Amino acid sequence: MDSKSDTLLSENKKLKEELKELKQELAQSKKLSILGTMASSIAHEIKNPLVAVKTFFDLLPTKYEDEEFRGNFSLVVKREVERINELVTQLLDFARPKKPVFEKVQVDELVKHTLDLLSLQSKDTNVDVVTKESKEAFSVKADREQISRVFTNIALNSIQAMHNGGQLEISTLVNKTKVETRFSDNGPGITKENLEKIFEPFFSTKHKGSGLGLSICQQIVQDHNGEIKVKSTSSGTAFSIILPIYK
Repeated sequence: MDSKSDTLLSENKKLKEELKELKQELAQSKKLSILGTMASSIAHEIKNPLVAVKTFFDLLPTKYEDEEFRGNFSLVVKREVERINELVTQLLDFARPKKPVFEKVQVDELVKHTLDLLSLQSKDTNVDVVTKESKEAFSVKADREQISRVFTNIALNSIQAMHNGGQLEISTLVNKTKVETRFSDNGPGITKENLEKIFEPFFSTKHKGSGLGLSICQQIVQDHNGEIKVKSTSSGTAFSIILPIYK
């Protein structure tokens, strides 16, 4: 091997090492950025319910005899503590995700379970839910509880996006190796700018959203060797959960 080849190999090796270092620095920078966002989000999300609880506690000594106030006090404290508990649970799920326990799960059963859980929300918001099942019953290799959580989160997001009512269509599409469950709504859609950020931790367009729901969903689906995709226009949004078929 001539000196020119030796030089090229040496330069190539050096470039690879520099690229590796840059990737490590980028990963570290991203972690620090997420930690900063996390700290800010946690402080904001926990502070709001604590302020409400503190306000009621401060007023309680002077208004204890007021039965209506005591009733409101009980409701507010319970609601705000539940908000904090939900946030802490989501943080733990995000930081220390549980490994899926795989079993044979029928997709149509999970869809029906999701609809049962969200029946009140869909009625209250005047959302009509339509299902289009595959002609054959197909199963996926999945953790039933985790994928049920993903379906529920996606469907609830769609329902909440249609403030003035609308339609949510849940369809099942199958090919030789994968099962796709698609949640399509006719809500206002997601802007292109927000669409690029929706899976980022702590990003949320909801007034009281923690911004962890979709991040956790994406993490769960990836742990199942699957994909989660989203398309959106001004006339609606479609989320697709794609999972390996059970063999």
